[in-house]
Amino acid sequence: MIEWVSSDTPFGEVPSPTGGRPDSIYCLAICQYEGSSSYCRFDCDKDWQPKEDKDFRSIDEAKAEVTFRYRRGHVAWRSVVK
Repeated sequence: MIEWVSSDTPFGEVPSPTGGRPDSIYCLAICQYEGSSSYCRFDCDKDWQPKEDKDFRSIDEAKAEVTFRYRRGHVAWRSVVK
């Protein structure tokens, strides 16, 4: 994990894979797999269970899409300390 953010209120919702009630997204994580040039953003529920993931060319692109996707203004991303 490179950067993450969580919220007490949902960022938004994503369709449920079972076709039921949409899943609320409370946590986001940007990761990069070893050897990969792309970045993956995981959109997760309150318990950090991934509900959707998507690849991006850059960290900035992954962050910018949050604003577009969830109609959210400023998001205070946190860096993972190694």
